[in-house]
Amino acid sequence: MPWTISDKNDLIDIIKFLQVYEWKNIQALSEYLSEGNYKQPLRGSVLTIIYRDNGVITSLIVITAKGLLYPIIRMTSQEKISSKNELIRILASIKFNTHGIIGLKDDVDYLDSIIFKRIRGINNYILLHRDNNIKLIIDNTHNILKASPRDLNRLLPLEIEYQKEEVLLNPKELNKKATMLNFKKKLQTDDVYYIYENNIAISKCGTTYKSKKYTLIGGVFTWKSRRNLGYSTNLLKYMINEEEKKGLTSALFVKSSNSVALHLYKKLGFIDPVDYKINYYYN
Repeated sequence: MPWTISDKNDLIDIIKFLQVYEWKNIQALSEYLSEGNYKQPLRGSVLTIIYRDNGVITSLIVITAKGLLYPIIRMTSQEKISSKNELIRILASIKFNTHGIIGLKDDVDYLDSIIFKRIRGINNYILLHRDNNIKLIIDNTHNILKASPRDLNRLLPLEIEYQKEEVLLNPKELNKKATMLNFKKKLQTDDVYYIYENNIAISKCGTTYKSKKYTLIGGVFTWKSRRNLGYSTNLLKYMINEEEKKGLTSALFVKSSNSVALHLYKKLGFIDPVDYKINYYYN
């Protein structure tokens, strides 16, 4: 039975497997990163199912306490077929609610085919990582600030519009209190940068997940009335450079339909586009 629930003895092999294509696995690796080192997650916070071929991990699924699943599937087509029933059995034995599956499109589609859950919505993205050999020149005319929890009220209107336009399947379902609490926590734990002019926060972006070598950028948003004026471009350049100073290479994903943003990211040195996907499920 190659599919098994991992334990602390599998930690080194799990990290080695995820680091092979680290920029594609930042979210999964972030679940193991604590105080700058990879460690066994706290009991009940993360569960990982692994598939071994002759003792070597070739696929795994990271399951978080929030019901997010990160599949990284590198087994052969025949192995997918022969091990399918065993994976179904293991998943059925675990008590968790599946809220979303996040990962490379083929991996998400494979896992979706065996969890027997009704899809609430799908977002298709392009995932890219940056070539740090491409140097960026920052326009110093913008007032770029690093956010702190004290900036919550200043930035919350931007975050609300970002959630409605880029994240939520149905903008009418926005919960302002939950959005405020989540963003308040983000300002405490993540790096968030913004442009502030004439007493208005115009543009923002921030980190979402980190591994030892990569940072995943997210939350890039500018007021509609200020778009195509270079705000997001300059802000991203600044943030990318700040992350590079820490030894981190940037990665991000963008909606497949957003050709303007995709063109911008490629100009900023983001390369190797791959299809990325998030499936949302009914509880």
